[in-house]
Amino acid sequence: MRLRRRQGNSSSTLMDFVTAPSRAVRGHPTLSAGKSTRGVTTARLCSISTMARHWLRACPFLQPGHRALSPIPKLQPWPTVYSSCRVPLLPSRVSLTPCDVNSVRKMTSIPVPEVLDWSDDPLNPLKTEYIIMQHVEGVQLRDRWDAMSPQEHLLCVKSLALLAKEMYSLQFPAYGSIYFDSASVDARYRIPLLDGFFIGPSLAHRYWAECAPGQGRWYTRRQPNRGPWTTFEAFTQGLLDTGVSHFPPETAPGTLEYYGTIEENLELHAALGKVTAELSKDPRIHMVSEPKLFHSDLHMRNIFVSRDDATKIAGVIDWQSTTLDPILLYAHMTPDLCISPRFTQDLLEEEEGEEERNGDVYETAATVAEREKIQSDVDRCRKIWELSLYVHARKLHDARALDEALLRPYRQCFSTWQYGATATRDVLKELSARWSELALPGKPPYQPTDEELVRDLERSEDFQAVLTLEKWHQHALDVGSDGWVPTERWDDVLELHEEFYNNWMDAARTAGDEGMTEEKAAKMWPFDPPVSLRQIGRTKTIEN
Repeated sequence: MRLRRRQGNSSSTLMDFVTAPSRAVRGHPTLSAGKSTRGVTTARLCSISTMARHWLRACPFLQPGHRALSPIPKLQPWPTVYSSCRVPLLPSRVSLTPCDVNSVRKMTSIPVPEVLDWSDDPLNPLKTEYIIMQHVEGVQLRDRWDAMSPQEHLLCVKSLALLAKEMYSLQFPAYGSIYFDSASVDARYRIPLLDGFFIGPSLAHRYWAECAPGQGRWYTRRQPNRGPWTTFEAFTQGLLDTGVSHFPPETAPGTLEYYGTIEENLELHAALGKVTAELSKDPRIHMVSEPKLFHSDLHMRNIFVSRDDATKIAGVIDWQSTTLDPILLYAHMTPDLCISPRFTQDLLEEEEGEEERNGDVYETAATVAEREKIQSDVDRCRKIWELSLYVHARKLHDARALDEALLRPYRQCFSTWQYGATATRDVLKELSARWSELALPGKPPYQPTDEELVRDLERSEDFQAVLTLEKWHQHALDVGSDGWVPTERWDDVLELHEEFYNNWMDAARTAGDEGMTEEKAAKMWPFDPPVSLRQIGRTKTIEN
């Protein structure tokens, strides 16, 4: 729902292999095929029969009766020299020896689907880059969670913590991404890892404009700095340089005031550099700054559990964004097993008090008793998660226990322009005000001036309104911050989205507030306008 057209274009590709199973199915009833859509990646599940094997000559490893998962890649998000090695970025592939995948799978308990074949050559028989992976024998946890007992929930959380333990037991000499030795990467950007592998430039989305539709990159002020980095200080400088690359040549006309000018944001960004330099000297930061392999999306849609025992994890997918980063960057993330479900009634009660609520939209919402029961279960899961991390993944636990004021500057320094001057100054002001309380030595590198405080006071109303509007919208529609909506919910969500948008614009027209215009209200809206979404329609897989 956010930048729908650009997101759709970046997720589209042509792949001859997609049509092969469907054609074979039409000609041979013994072959079954289906499709599964996760997030913005479309995949095909195919069961290959002997009669249909001639359709798949490019994949001779597939045997009769086998099933495989073929994720269809997005349009080229990285230079080929880098993307050629994204396939093996799996925890089991960076274990102790560069043996074949099956051998490595025996050496680790992390249930990662086996990579059967892959290619980064767009001229291959399938006409695109591809990965063909072993099908995970299990069911998505999100499809089983509601039917599981509270005790099963706790056991499942413990299983996930044990998986985290194994990830964090791996040691790495640098920050970046893992490559095959055969990759065409300059020797200057190679740090040896194991026989057959090395650490090279990071493929994290934050370093590549192609991975973030709508966010440009300009390298006139700073050159690209994607690593690899052998020290945390060098890694932090990479974050800062990336933040500068987001700044356009000039401030666009009509930019909301709370964003501030480019000059103002650059000054605040420089202050973030001074602050992070001081924080990096602190032992607490040093303890949670080691490079670790981290799965940034350990949510129920990416976790498969056994059909017979939902407390046993059968597979974890979606490793393509995995890189070697310091724990502190992800300390705030929590699996959705341990997050309270979104209840629209609660949000409406906050907005309307005891006033009558608008009917049918919320008729399926949970009752108070049901909400209390579910919340109690979530609270237990959260406690078990934190306790399990304390026992099995202590450094992640310690990072999560740190005061957020110490960690936010590191996350803000590569997204300064994305959130604007008011957000950045809030991060700096909180840290400055609590400098002594947080036992930091000396004086804070940043101190806001009286002029800046007055300016922020004037801007804060719009800034808080945008934050509240975005949070409310995400919860009311049950969508993520990027506006991703499951295909099966698209029509219902779009209808609600249009209703909320019209109410918001009507309120702006009738507010009688000189500071709020219809144009300004439209810019404050967190997602694309409904008319734009309806024109684009659903994104469909191209099957040519």
